[in-house]
Amino acid sequence: LVLKAKLAQHLGQHQEAAMLLQKAYQAAPTAERAVQLCQLQLAQGQTLEAVRLIRPWYRQQPDSMPVTLAYALALRDDGHMREAVDKLTDLM
Repeated sequence: LVLKAKLAQHLGQHQEAAMLLQKAYQAAPTAERAVQLCQLQLAQGQTLEAVRLIRPWYRQQPDSMPVTLAYALALRDDGHMREAVDKLTDLM
């Protein structure tokens, strides 16, 4: 499903990619899939959904660069620039 989602995204089929990635995430939730789905949601302007998706992973893995970066970008896109900068600063 993840490969199909990547192919769909590459072909510009963003809704199809999101559906496939959501299914893959629900079947086996991992931080990597959460980051991928978060990125896709942000690309589609679904900022609140992206924040809600990645926040629990950030709380579990605050030292993970990919998770923290995804969380910071989601916060930024949702209008929380200061909090986004704080998360990135904490990581460094």
